[in-house]
Amino acid sequence: MIFNMFLMHIRIGDIINLLGDSEEVTDLDVEKIAVSVVMNSIAMTDILSPFINSGDKEPSWDGNIYIHSDHNKTKKDIKKIPVQVKGEIRKSVPPKKKPKFSVSVVDLNNWLNHGGIVLFVVLTDETGSNNAIYYDSLLPVKIRALEKISQGKKNISIPLKEFSTDSNKKVEVMLNFHENMLKQSSFTKANLQTMDEWVQKGGLENITFTVAAYGKQNEIKDFDAVLLRNDLYMYANVKDMPIPIPLPEIPMDIHIARDYFYNVQVKGHIFYKSYSIVKHKNGMDVHIGKGTVLRITENAKKAELSFRARGTLSECIHDTEFIISVMENLELTVNGATIRFANSGRNDAEQYRNNLEYYKDVQAMLNKFGVNKELLCDNLSDRDQNNLHNFTLAMVKETNIVFPGATNGIIYGRFVIANLVLLIWATKINEKEYKLDSFFGDHKLAVFEDENHSGGPHAITHYAMLRKQDFIEASNIDYEKIAEDLNQNEVCPVVVEQLTFFMLEMLKAYDEQEEKKQELLHAAEKYCDWLIDNEEGTNDNMILNKLQIVRRSRELSDSEMGILSELSNSNKELAVKCGANLLLGKNEEAQRCFDKMDQQDQDAFIQYPICNLGHLSYEE
Repeated sequence: MIFNMFLMHIRIGDIINLLGDSEEVTDLDVEKIAVSVVMNSIAMTDILSPFINSGDKEPSWDGNIYIHSDHNKTKKDIKKIPVQVKGEIRKSVPPKKKPKFSVSVVDLNNWLNHGGIVLFVVLTDETGSNNAIYYDSLLPVKIRALEKISQGKKNISIPLKEFSTDSNKKVEVMLNFHENMLKQSSFTKANLQTMDEWVQKGGLENITFTVAAYGKQNEIKDFDAVLLRNDLYMYANVKDMPIPIPLPEIPMDIHIARDYFYNVQVKGHIFYKSYSIVKHKNGMDVHIGKGTVLRITENAKKAELSFRARGTLSECIHDTEFIISVMENLELTVNGATIRFANSGRNDAEQYRNNLEYYKDVQAMLNKFGVNKELLCDNLSDRDQNNLHNFTLAMVKETNIVFPGATNGIIYGRFVIANLVLLIWATKINEKEYKLDSFFGDHKLAVFEDENHSGGPHAITHYAMLRKQDFIEASNIDYEKIAEDLNQNEVCPVVVEQLTFFMLEMLKAYDEQEEKKQELLHAAEKYCDWLIDNEEGTNDNMILNKLQIVRRSRELSDSEMGILSELSNSNKELAVKCGANLLLGKNEEAQRCFDKMDQQDQDAFIQYPICNLGHLSYEE
């Protein structure tokens, strides 16, 4: 099958300039510039105060930022954040890629021992007038992770984040750092257990994390954004432990997904009644159906619509119909908001129409086989693709098919394509080719009384060839046709014997089915009734078969229990008495009868489905 991908671009605004590196060019006093820029930025907030040295006199530290408890910046309940400020000169500011900064492992260890630090790196151009602030909150858990990956190196490169120009977001960074510093400072050298290790050890009550948002309540509207833009640290609350214990895992790529139950339509035609939005640090993705994603970058500067057919065959068909409509109409409407496209992808529409026609042909082929489950299309092998193509040609376009190496006049049985198991029937047309059909078509079969083909042929339903695994695994079982095909059976001992085995195979399959199919039990009962009606005289085993079928669907009546009591008396065969006691729920009595059988009879009896209704075991 063909599952192509295409992209449609939406010009919403100028593309965001991504941050990046460039070369140093001058000998400005970059450290003083950096300290000045950071102090000015912090001073613009209402509860933060910077006290930072510009002479780099203290090893590993440059000063502190203080968090006050009110806008008057009093000394009451003050909180202290240690900081270091570095500067670099770049040709262009801001750079095209997110910058990194190399720090010494010695500094990392110093910061770890004192509970962490906020590292600021100021990039400035050669004039010193164009500046951009970047930072990273280096808490003990993160520092320990960095030291682990440094692998004996003297320095390690740290990715940096842009320091916001929004005053409330600046306070947010400091509040979150201080909150986590308090929780982690006692664990700078402790052996931190992973989440899996705590689960294995036992005593884990829950996992928590906290994120601080700053500002007036009516100003903080997007709590998802607060969660995504701040570092997250997880803590284990463990029984009998007085404080939360930090976990070494740091969630880096956080996604927040929500479902929305609103219409998605094109020109008034509703294709979906829901969609989902996945928010992440770089923007958000709107997922429509299985295959369509509308990706909107941070600050809605750019959007892109992508499509790839995926999921089940039905989903591929519906999603492809949707994307073709979008291509042709250059728009889609989500929750009442219409999005129009600057470039259409109309050149791709014809290809997708061809794909859609093929998907529908595949569905028609599966319908002709009577398939009652969905084809999963995401992981089709080359062999699956080839078989789907050939079977579709054979069943929909009515071409003959070749089975390499086949010589029999009829081929029948199980054929696997992806997650489907098809029961097929193929009749030889010429030296190489076969006409393909469903196993559940009108086919004739005969049975002989011995292997020399004497005593016969006797007409018998071809469904008698089905075995337990066919009923458990096949995707195109037609129980109604199996039940209705009794009329073509000839009444003779060899046919009765074969149909008895067939009925027992159905009962074995019913017992092993994860989702019990009552249609299967009904078909088994029909065959049992036919066998009873065409049996000469009373057959105790067939009565047991009838009653074991009944017991699988309901409680036995008093009269039925009376019949079983008669069958369990001492005049009956051991196998009959054992089966009757199993149906009566008298497992100990059944076991005594089983113990009296010889080894050969025990081996045969234990295979009967009636044993699934009790518990028999061999004597040790």
